[in-house]
Amino acid sequence: MRQRHDARVIYEVEGNPVLTLNTAEGKRVVMWDPPEVMFKQNAPLAEDWGGSGAAYALVAGALNYLLLRSEVLHAEEVDLNQTMNVAAWQGKDGTVRILAANLEEGLRDDADMTRHATLVLPESWRVTKWTDFWSHRTFEADRGRLRINLEQAGSVLMQPPTQ
Repeated sequence: MRQRHDARVIYEVEGNPVLTLNTAEGKRVVMWDPPEVMFKQNAPLAEDWGGSGAAYALVAGALNYLLLRSEVLHAEEVDLNQTMNVAAWQGKDGTVRILAANLEEGLRDDADMTRHATLVLPESWRVTKWTDFWSHRTFEADRGRLRINLEQAGSVLMQPPTQ
């Protein structure tokens, strides 16, 4: 049996690979050995994460890289300073919904608590207007890019306007 080592090491700790990406021969594999998290009462999140959130941003970037196809939702870019939670689903009635929330508390350790992201929409979701279910605010999608701007602790539940 011949063994092949096609995985690319994204980062390592003390000479040991802890994040690898393998896309050879059509594979789509990310392997990650996450750092231990030590929660300290009243400590900044970056301190809990060992001084940096970079490991988590690299994992998000590797996973996003695997999604860089037009038929799946993905972020235009992964930016450690613009963390937000995004979920998307399609209901039984066919309506697509995107939930985005600014849940970050203290990772950047600065006064700007707003967060911004651009989502690349799958071809089948490419409508030009999206509406927040709660506030009825409209979001414009430009060439399949949906820009989301959230205030501190803000969230939106977006869907295409009802017909």
